[in-house]
Amino acid sequence: MICPNCSTENPEGARFCMACGTSMETPCPNCATELPPGAKFCFNCGFEIEAGATTDKAGKSAQQVTHEIAEAVTRLGETSGERRTITMLFCDVTGSTAAAEQLDPEAWSSVMREAFDVFIAPVERYGGTVARLLGDAILAYFGAPTAHEDDPERAVFAALDILEASKVLASHIHDEHGVDFGVRIGINTGLVVVGDVGSDLYSEYAALGDAANVAARMEHTADPDTIRIAEATHRLVEPVFDFESVGRIEVKGKTDPIAAYRVVRAKKDRGSQRGIEGLESPMVGRDAERASALAAVDDLLSGRGRIVSIMGEAGLGKSRLAAELRSEVGDAVRWLEGRSFSYDVTTPYGPFIDVLTRCFELDDDATSDPYARIKEKVAQALGPEAGSHAVYLASLLSIEVSGDDADLLKYLELPVLRERTFTAVATYLVGLAAGQPTVLVLEDLHWTDPTSIELTQALLPLTDLAPLLLLLQFRPRRSEPSWQVHEAAARDYAHRYTAIDLQPLDGKASAQLVANLLKVEGLTESVRGLILDKAEGNPFFVEEVIRSLLDEGIIVSEDDRYVAAADIDTFAVPDTLAAVLATRLDALPPEARKIVQAAAVIGREFSFEMLEALTDVGVNLAEVIGDLLRRELVVEQPGLGHHTYLFKHALTRDTAYEMLLQGVRTDLHRLVGKLIEERDPTRVAELAYHFAQAGEPALAFPYLVAAGDAELHAFATRAAVAQYRSALEAFSGGDDVMVAAKAYEGLAQAYIFSGDIP
Repeated sequence: MICPNCSTENPEGARFCMACGTSMETPCPNCATELPPGAKFCFNCGFEIEAGATTDKAGKSAQQVTHEIAEAVTRLGETSGERRTITMLFCDVTGSTAAAEQLDPEAWSSVMREAFDVFIAPVERYGGTVARLLGDAILAYFGAPTAHEDDPERAVFAALDILEASKVLASHIHDEHGVDFGVRIGINTGLVVVGDVGSDLYSEYAALGDAANVAARMEHTADPDTIRIAEATHRLVEPVFDFESVGRIEVKGKTDPIAAYRVVRAKKDRGSQRGIEGLESPMVGRDAERASALAAVDDLLSGRGRIVSIMGEAGLGKSRLAAELRSEVGDAVRWLEGRSFSYDVTTPYGPFIDVLTRCFELDDDATSDPYARIKEKVAQALGPEAGSHAVYLASLLSIEVSGDDADLLKYLELPVLRERTFTAVATYLVGLAAGQPTVLVLEDLHWTDPTSIELTQALLPLTDLAPLLLLLQFRPRRSEPSWQVHEAAARDYAHRYTAIDLQPLDGKASAQLVANLLKVEGLTESVRGLILDKAEGNPFFVEEVIRSLLDEGIIVSEDDRYVAAADIDTFAVPDTLAAVLATRLDALPPEARKIVQAAAVIGREFSFEMLEALTDVGVNLAEVIGDLLRRELVVEQPGLGHHTYLFKHALTRDTAYEMLLQGVRTDLHRLVGKLIEERDPTRVAELAYHFAQAGEPALAFPYLVAAGDAELHAFATRAAVAQYRSALEAFSGGDDVMVAAKAYEGLAQAYIFSGDIP
């Protein structure tokens, strides 16, 4: 007889395994009485044992287990709610009670309707969701139900717009009704549970958790006509806005006060939101890409125009490579930059507005006549050829054209205006390049508006006419309009075009980046391995994982270097990375997102067969998997003999997993454990993990011991110690005492092999 726990061959009829002590008895499917091996019927209830019938540890047949799993999957499919890190904005009318008292209810209702229009429009513009109207206030979510990479930034921009529009509204209300009107806004970012709450008769989409309470406290303590944000949000948006510290705020339910800040304005020149203050590294692992970019600049300095695309997923270093290039060439070229933003994809000419505003110096200190400034700058670049180009560039920038020049725009049809604007931009850039070789950087082109994409394509021919280098940065997604620019350049301007496709750093370069940032080679293997495994060669991910470990005190500063204060096996995905990854998950249809989350519970690697068992009836799983492959969220594992898939990034799997409610996670782990136990009980490490995560120590115990044995036989002593110790923590006494004895023996052997005996 083969032991189901350790696979040792035992004499026929043995009641316990002579190797590991596991009971060889079989539970009766009817009453669960333990029966000797080979029993034909139960001596307790008389139930006839079917030949070949299989049971699980609870005495249930495989058919019963399958039925229970199907019922549980149906229940889980009906569960709503997710764990998310979101940014919450409260906006309240100050002095509303006194104002309402002075007005007729109908007049006050009219005032609040106007106010809600003012409050809601900016929220919607920046992709937020108005969750609730609260009489004289609104609550808005940024990051739920749909996440964006920059939700905290969007929330603060929306707040600034609300504040600005409210000043105009306040003047109107005072003139019409004779009452004062003001607002105050509070913002906080944190982990909440979002979903429908309420009863069958009434429910609403709500965010529940301490972070929501802190956001409300920020609003309650804000001065009239100000925006107050908590430390959690400030940390994420500090490079983008100017702030004033207002000290620490007492928050109900919090032991320690919370640091708070007043938002002053958006920075004129935003700082970098990447990198860790005080830690830096030279660029590593990009020698070939750097050489390609420098070769294009050399051509530019020789008078030849070029087109260079820097393509790569978020965090691979597109902006860093461009910054290194700019630093390398210095003042030898004119450097123009325009950036697109995820929340501004509908504004025509978005990045070109950025470029021209800088070229014409149209900032807060600009002359009182901005059109005169534009004419002056265009004339400097084009000389006698300036013509009417300034008119169309001013129109692009939404600046009023003065004097007789305004007649050029009257009665002009939009297609004609568009054509002349394209010509004006092209002519101005050629004029600049004629004076000095020029690099035009268009950053985050994947977020650019359609008009800017067309204008960018219209600029490609300029590289045949002038020393102009178009440096285009975007993510390599064929579904995005930016891909059209890449295809047009590769097809029609191959003689001018260089495509730099950034890939993740290899293991050696990643390890060098970690060493450079932390100025230490002596990190414990577990911490170093955690950083490298989670980041998978993405420089931004490396930085954010390190930042998270610094924040959690896992890595600490000591004598001008960083050391590991503790070993850990896992950690929560940093908010910055979770936002990037959750954005991609939220782009999936709801059913597909549920399937991804179920796959995340199985593990980074999962089989079609296992996932199918966790999928609601009626869902076309093959179609969903095909979509995930096309989106490059998962990749197929070749040569395994069955359909097996792998999350492309470990952090994508972690993000999907952490979005699940803890109760749902627990239930799914239990289901996965039962499925594996039913189909292949030799996968002891997986069974130990899933039953432990399901909060089932009794079910996990024997598998933890068996997993420890497997690690010990492979001489993985550290892993073996962890498995045995987990097993002994799960042991609750009773009939498994012989298995516990084996765990103690295995633990002793592991300590001896490692030479580290407590």
